[in-house]
Amino acid sequence: MFEIGDTLREARVRRGLAIKDVEDILKIRGKYLQALEQDDFEVIPGPTFVKAFLRTYGEFLGLDTAILVGEYVSRFDLNRGDPHGANLRGVPRPKTRAPRRRPNYVLVGVATIIVILILIFLVGRRGGEPAVIDPGAVTTSSTTTTEISGAVEAQPVGTDSPAESAGNPAATGEGLSLVLRVTENRCWVIAREDSADGLTLYSGTLEEGKELTYSGADRYWLNIGDPSVVELTIDGAAVDVPEPYGAFLVSASGLERVQ
Repeated sequence: MFEIGDTLREARVRRGLAIKDVEDILKIRGKYLQALEQDDFEVIPGPTFVKAFLRTYGEFLGLDTAILVGEYVSRFDLNRGDPHGANLRGVPRPKTRAPRRRPNYVLVGVATIIVILILIFLVGRRGGEPAVIDPGAVTTSSTTTTEISGAVEAQPVGTDSPAESAGNPAATGEGLSLVLRVTENRCWVIAREDSADGLTLYSGTLEEGKELTYSGADRYWLNIGDPSVVELTIDGAAVDVPEPYGAFLVSASGLERVQ
């Protein structure tokens, strides 16, 4: 029998991704991703969300989303034959008529009196001395903007797209220089310092023309979703990223695939 959860989990593990990695990239809460992988659909608030999450997660993992959603509908969605929300016996839910609201005449009368009093007050002041504003009593404030030449705003981990030139500001100091650029379409990328357990520098999806730029570390760990659309430069030298998707380690000796 086709199992939805096992299929999702095996596809994720093959790509070397943790639940937290997928959560950062897809912006779906980790507990919902785990629920999908355990066929525990009661955790997710409603069939509509389940089907939407299955499509998003399945497409991300390169699976046939029509099969995933179809299997869920046939086995778990009890209202699959009732798109308008009828109950399981086919009897339409009774329609309830909202009670008609009666106007509150007391509030209307009070509001009318208040308006009349305001008009009388304004008419009584007509012809009086105009108000005078003392220029010395008026204070002004100014905002000083300090321009920082060459500064790049840091991109938080887990955002949908990086800053215009890089996902994070380049680190200072000695070490390797790394530039990763997406040449077409889009590609999800996870970048960490040193190893798979190192500090996460970026986790998200890069659109066409966007790039990540880092320097200062001795090694970088990368997980690249589609190497065919990625250009990688190490210390100014272009390096080919072999397919298929997976994890890579960047060091002084170059680029190597890791488990």
